[in-house]
Amino acid sequence: MNLRLLIFLIFISAAFKPDLAPIKTIALQADFFTTDNLGHAYTVKNDALEKYDRNGLSLATFSMKTLGKITRIDASDPLKLLLHYGDISQVLYLDNTLSMIASIPLEHYGLEWSTLVCASYNDHLWAYHPGKHEIIRYGFSDVMLEKSASSGDLNQLLGMQLNPNFMTEHANRVFLNDPAAGILVFDVFGTYSKTIPIKDLSVFQVNGDKLYYVKNGYLRNYDIKTMAEDSLALPDPAAISARVEKDRMYLHTADAVKVYEIK
Repeated sequence: MNLRLLIFLIFISAAFKPDLAPIKTIALQADFFTTDNLGHAYTVKNDALEKYDRNGLSLATFSMKTLGKITRIDASDPLKLLLHYGDISQVLYLDNTLSMIASIPLEHYGLEWSTLVCASYNDHLWAYHPGKHEIIRYGFSDVMLEKSASSGDLNQLLGMQLNPNFMTEHANRVFLNDPAAGILVFDVFGTYSKTIPIKDLSVFQVNGDKLYYVKNGYLRNYDIKTMAEDSLALPDPAAISARVEKDRMYLHTADAVKVYEIK
């Protein structure tokens, strides 16, 4: 990793303006996208998933029309991708070639109304149960899911009505986003830790102790430990979301996913 990239990842401050060289524009009105820690990008449009290399070249595609629309992809483990089909409460796992390796009907575990799912370490997953207002961690026992942790009723615990729209796990912490309340942080046992006071978000990236999100044409960088926040003007102010992996920046706009090299 070169020095300029290291500085970029640590600070991403308004005073520091890295040299961003455009590499590829993927012309696609994607519903959303994500990346993995190897620099691959993944776009989702309705039922279609496509994987790209770090230069924006297509590597593989996946679609299962009978399951309907993909509502979430979690690529935190690039060798075991999690796909959530929220309309039918189904989870699929794909390998790094986008071949299916497992299918889990969430309704078999009382999670037919689960609105949010994300991957967890050691082949586990988290699900948010809107009826019980809690996050629940499940692991595999033979071919079954087995509950291993939960937060309890968060509405009761926090004294508010939650309506979360995004959840992710990183470095043994779970981040549950509620646009009105902020980002709730939990440990891997589901124990509530704190709320990060950043509101009105729909998606973000956590990398180390940094939380990245896009707002008003800027990539914001919030330090989870110090609570310091910096920003970087994006090359495309129309960006909906952005992610940084290794020496690449990826921007999602209404009609494209753009790949930049960080020099």
